[in-house]
Amino acid sequence: MHKDTTVVLSKTMISAGSSVLAALSEDGLKISGALKVVDGMSGNAVSLAVKNGFKAEKGELKMLYPAGKLHAVLLLGLGKRAELKQDQFIDGVADGAKAARSAGITELHVLADSFGVEDSIRGITLGSMLGTHRFMKYKTKDLAKVKNLGKITIMAEDPAKQQKAFDEAKIVADAVKKTRDMVNTPPNVAGTEEVAQYAKKIAAENRLKCTLLEEKDMEKLGMGCITAVGKGSAAKPKIAILEYNGGAGKPVLLVGKGVTFDSGGYNLKPTNYINNMKDDKAGAITMLHVIEAVARLGVKANVVAAVALAENMVSGMAYRPDDILKAYNGMTVEVTNTDAEGRLVLADTLAYSVEKHKPQAVVDIATLTGATMIALGHFTTPIVGTDEKLIGQLKEAADATGEKVWQLPLWEEYGEAMKSDVADLKNSTDGPDAGVITGAMFLKNFVGEAPWAHLDIGTTVWSKADKGAKQKGATGVCVRTLIEFVKNWK
Repeated sequence: MHKDTTVVLSKTMISAGSSVLAALSEDGLKISGALKVVDGMSGNAVSLAVKNGFKAEKGELKMLYPAGKLHAVLLLGLGKRAELKQDQFIDGVADGAKAARSAGITELHVLADSFGVEDSIRGITLGSMLGTHRFMKYKTKDLAKVKNLGKITIMAEDPAKQQKAFDEAKIVADAVKKTRDMVNTPPNVAGTEEVAQYAKKIAAENRLKCTLLEEKDMEKLGMGCITAVGKGSAAKPKIAILEYNGGAGKPVLLVGKGVTFDSGGYNLKPTNYINNMKDDKAGAITMLHVIEAVARLGVKANVVAAVALAENMVSGMAYRPDDILKAYNGMTVEVTNTDAEGRLVLADTLAYSVEKHKPQAVVDIATLTGATMIALGHFTTPIVGTDEKLIGQLKEAADATGEKVWQLPLWEEYGEAMKSDVADLKNSTDGPDAGVITGAMFLKNFVGEAPWAHLDIGTTVWSKADKGAKQKGATGVCVRTLIEFVKNWK
């Protein structure tokens, strides 16, 4: 039976029979402090491993089963400390925890002081919790064969000094894990109603104000874009708005795309592209867990999260190519591709939320385009927007958390591609050129004068490999970045 790994912080205390994870760097192969104690208790197994060729290269792992008092020692190579990046550090710890689990170890002690890295507790906590996380809710067979790493104890010389960093890291890791789990949840379980109720539950548990706009409310408000996308499905479109008041002044507005399943509509996706379209709700799920984490952390800021929920299906009621829709802000949109639905649900949500909440900054996140694969591949999330200060703070947050973002331009020339012959805009271009940018240019029409940035996680939302801090499936990408951004917003 699969069980989540419990991660705790404790004072360094190495007992006989323990399994220990310790780190060494290429430029610091000296065995000292608590690691020297481990070496002694392991019959000098650590010293012998170094002598016999363990170089501590980045990501290098060596499992030792010593003849001494310890059950196992797992050595993790950090490479050169000056070149060590946050994502590599977290991935290394995660791979170490996975290796321990694969070896049948049920309790692992991590020697934090051996890492010799500033703020190591944060990275060790994230690596431990994210690396051991698995989505197995719907597995029913061979569960007795599933190996579990029941507990990870992070050992520090002065845990009291590290407690705050540890507690914060656990909240962040929990937000990422819950985002992954909900994005991985199938559309027959997590439809628009279920996600809306989930948002209400988050609000109730964290004392957030929650407003839910139903289809009839949106129709009265003139939200012709999101309601059109939802017409083809029995699951009605909704907008859930959560508000956190932790500071003074105008709020930061976080907007997420939540298409609970995207068939493509009448521009139907082919088989290879329709699979995993449960991940099209990732933007909304991300923002729900970001505002939850912000509340749990007690961040001194006002934050609003508005998540747009719809299901894009085919039926006699579904919207069609050639339809012309009227958005909340009065702009008309020609539908040239029903599979460019994400920008339509965001258009009304952005325009309404900006008008109602008058934010000092707007950030939206969406699985908006497959063009992200062409632009930047699997590992980097493109960012575009209208305000360099805002984008700069998001980039700083990404650097601090070890997530990768890259800014693309938003020059006016790209807007030409979104002009329609029969309406103010069209929702898709005639070809694949600059798809990330042209998608963002469409959204730009719905944010008014507010400073705005857009994260397109169309590719980074999903991982095909169980490696480092990632699992196969939903990644929870940008959750850490956005929490860090809100914490440090100024």
